[in-house]
Amino acid sequence: RVELSDLDTSYPTALDDLFSHVDVSAKKAWMRKVYDNAQGTKLLHPLADIDPFSNQPLDGSSHEAVLRAHATKGVSDTWDAAAASEMDTAQQTARDATGADAGCTHRELDQTDYAGTQAAAVTGEACMAWSAAYAGQVQGTLYDPVVYSSLTGSDCRNPGGARLGAWCYLAGATNRSADVEGALWEYCDIGTRCEVDM
Repeated sequence: RVELSDLDTSYPTALDDLFSHVDVSAKKAWMRKVYDNAQGTKLLHPLADIDPFSNQPLDGSSHEAVLRAHATKGVSDTWDAAAASEMDTAQQTARDATGADAGCTHRELDQTDYAGTQAAAVTGEACMAWSAAYAGQVQGTLYDPVVYSSLTGSDCRNPGGARLGAWCYLAGATNRSADVEGALWEYCDIGTRCEVDM
């Protein structure tokens, strides 16, 4: 089993040299602008789309400009999906290697895509198994693990985006517990949100 402390987190010397010659922040800002423009189907740059017949910049409302903008958005969407897939693979690899969540753990703001192994609430109280909560008819339990396949063990989840973030039923909760945060259920601290650093 690999411990996080065993991983080498230092930059290679070549990267330090690169950072001293390249304004990485400016490059990231430029890439973010290109990405935002592509998502908004805007021309990436007024001079990037030249009319092949007149050699003049295309008007943003011309058919050619619209087609190019939509093609760019398609490329941008493909790039976004590939980055998300790579991030999922990297996160799962980290879980497999360390036996725990490492680094960022989810992409969605409401944490519905969290698939880690955190099984304790922010208070430190253990989480109840989802199947036990459903079988025991804990008050407010609407989440059948057969319907929501992500509800494995007692890991924190946010099935159907029901709450603001990942949560779980508390191990000490009963069918007499009031359906309120801290009595029946509690949020979990599952780590940071993954974002493509571009």
